[in-house]
Amino acid sequence: MARAFLDTSALVKYDHPEEGTGEVTRVMQERNARHYISRLGIVEAQHAYAIKLRTGAITETDVAGLRQRLLRDIAPGQFQHVRVTDSHDREAERLIVAHRRRRFRTLDAL
Repeated sequence: MARAFLDTSALVKYDHPEEGTGEVTRVMQERNARHYISRLGIVEAQHAYAIKLRTGAITETDVAGLRQRLLRDIAPGQFQHVRVTDSHDREAERLIVAHRRRRFRTLDAL
């Protein structure tokens, strides 16, 4: 069985067409696959929609529709939530230190 963790950018690509949407859609349509997200990703996705609104890429109506679709997608259990734990925090810290010369954000590490 295929398993995939969707980070925030993948969640946004799934709900709003942009570069990479086709790949995310392919992953989502795999038969008998399990898809995982973090609760933080849900919050971040809504922030990404707000950025798209502020930059003029989408409208208020689009934001409402995207938020509704996101909440509809996560409600029936299409995604399993992964709880961020202390061990995830420690691993994120390790990754940030290991990749300190790259542009590697805190939430990406988590």
